[in-house]
This record gives sequence, C-alpha cells and structure tokens, in this order.
Amino acid sequence: MRRTVAVVAAASLVATATSEADARPRFEPPPDRPGGAAGLRFEPRVIGSADGFVTDVAIARLDRDRRPDVAVAVDRGVETPGGAQVALNRRHGFRFGPLAAGGTTPYRIATGDLDRDGDADAAVPDTVSQDLTLFTNHGTDALTATAGLPAPYLTRGIAIAELDGDRWLDVVTSANDDPDGFAPASFRLFPGAGGPQTTIPAADAFVPAETITAADVNGDRRRDLVAVDQSGIVVSHRTATGFAPVRRLALVEDLPFDLAAGDLNRDGRVDLATANLLGTRVAVLLADRRGGFAPPAYVEVGAGSAQIAIAHLDRGHRPDLAVTLLDAGKVAILRGARDGFRPPVLVDAGPAPLALEAADMDLDGDVDLVVGDRDSQELRLLVNRGRSWPAP
Repeated sequence: MRRTVAVVAAASLVATATSEADARPRFEPPPDRPGGAAGLRFEPRVIGSADGFVTDVAIARLDRDRRPDVAVAVDRGVETPGGAQVALNRRHGFRFGPLAAGGTTPYRIATGDLDRDGDADAAVPDTVSQDLTLFTNHGTDALTATAGLPAPYLTRGIAIAELDGDRWLDVVTSANDDPDGFAPASFRLFPGAGGPQTTIPAADAFVPAETITAADVNGDRRRDLVAVDQSGIVVSHRTATGFAPVRRLALVEDLPFDLAAGDLNRDGRVDLATANLLGTRVAVLLADRRGGFAPPAYVEVGAGSAQIAIAHLDRGHRPDLAVTLLDAGKVAILRGARDGFRPPVLVDAGPAPLALEAADMDLDGDVDLVVGDRDSQELRLLVNRGRSWPAP
C-alpha cells in the first residue's frame, strides 16, 4: 500500500520574512551569479531495493564499522506485515538484510542505541496497528523486533533522544487518543530506562505530527521537542521539571510534512525549515534573540516537497538545503548564501523520491544524500562528487 497523506485544510497565515533588530538577511533566492553554481556535483546511484514501499530512512552505524548504514521503514500493504530493513554500507557496495517484520503500515523510523550495548537500534510507529515497534540490533545484517508497545491512535512522528537526564535514550511519538482523529493530539514519551509512558498534553490543538525532532530552539541549553503537523510547527519546551504542554509555534502554508532544524545563518541559534506537500515552496523560520522565531519565509523549490535536510553539501561556511520533490522525481539542492539561498538545482532521484537523509556515506569528506523511493522501492545514493553541478 502506498503511503497516503490526508489533506486537511490548514489555517493560512500570509507572512513574509521581516528583518529582526539584529538585521539578519531575508531568506529569498538571490539572482544567480556567473559561476555561482560551480563546485558541486551529485552522481545518482541505485544501491538496492527494499522488500516493500519505502516510507522513511534513517542513517546510523549498524554494524560497528566506520561506514554509515541505512535503516529503512518498509510498508507492504495492510494485509502483509511491514517492518524495518537494513542496508549495510560495505566498501564495494550495499548489502540488504532480511526484513524484520513489525507493524502493519510502518510510517517513520528513528535510530539510537536504546539498550546501551554499542549497537544502534530502531523504533517504528504504525498508523494502522497503533503499535510502536522496537527493533534490537546485535551488529548483524538484520534487526529483530523485540517489543511492540501499545501506542495511541494515529501514531506518526517519532524521535529518539536523551530527554530526561538519565543517560538512557528515550522515544517520543505524536499520537491521538481518538480513533476518529478529532481529539487534540499529544506527545507520548517512552522512558529509555523503563517506567510508564507519559503524556505531554497540548495547550494548543494540533493533529498528530508528521515529524518530531529534539533540539534546543529557545537557547536555554535544554532539548525541546519541536514537530510539524498539517498546519505548521508545534513545540514543547523542556523545563527544570519536565516538558511544558505542546503549543503552536507558527502557522505554515502549503501543508507542511517534514521538518529540519539547524543554524542556517550562523548566528548560533537553531533555525527551522519545513517541506510542504502542496505548492512549490519550502518554509524557513529564523530564530530570533528572544527565544522565538521570525514569521516563515518561503523559498521556491518545485512542487511536492516531501522531506527536507540541512547539511553542508559544498563544504562552505553556510548550511545548504536538500529537498525531495515527490511529483517531479528530483531532489532540489539550495546552496546557502550570505543573503539567503541560491536558486535550486535539481538532481534526478527516481520516480517518486520520498525519504531523505544526509551523511558522508563514502567517508570522502563530502556529505552525500540517501533517497528512498515510494513507488520503485529503491534506495538511491546521491554521491557528492564536489566538482560541478549536473546540467539542468
């Protein structure tokens, strides 16, 4: 079964990026400069096929060598169990392990050493069976489903991070207690050291988040939980006693679907960027000095942006953006510039590129891109050759 996304009428906020008191630049594509696109080239390469539709990927070292590997969330339809699969990064290519069954329609995947044995494990939420499946890794070519934790309805986004100070990695998901999806969503925290799951309630109503990440978004040196739902961005700030109720941080147009966090303008604060399924733009929200964010600035990339990553793709001082364009079969690359982003350059990435992660997969010092295709079931590696852009 292909991944489907319910299109919900999102509240609209007409906003443009405005200058803060510290006069940071607007994030709009500047005019291209002669030779400005030189210095970077990606080589698309199919590295193998998963045992079902690829709904998400995560990068982790799964077999204790130096090379990053790929963990894949695999959907095989409601009548056939899906699960998680690994693609081990060998010196002369990738080797796919067997599918570890877990759940009915895996939606996202997150990785981390949950049992502190030195091997990265995985967690996968399921939107149909309502399970949160934990997969144990013993350093082989396969994951093992070890626990199916009961989760609330419409479990979607997931993150793994150390959140409560006990040095064990925790799992957080976004879900809804109402099977019809009408009740406000919440965050659910599964403590890594054991104990009951806890609910982080919503102060502002939101639907189950598509993506969750843990990042210090208000500059207090504590990891907050920030997520994107179909109307924009929500956040739960970490306090001295726990997590504050989830509140609306910003409205974003065009049905936001994925979220990335990073310092885009080199001011030492965490900025946010969203990929939006409708329209042709991604949204960039720059952090201000008061622990908040400027209104979204919209940057043209092409139709159907699905997932987004922030990475230094050209070894420059400013981070770049990479975005999968589901309808166009491309990945859009936007190089960071002093006054925003340069116009996007498109790289072939398969018939329906959905999942995206950035990492130096071949250990040559350049950040590559891993792309999971929804329709062909293939994984592609966009090898960063660092010389010149491909022809448009």
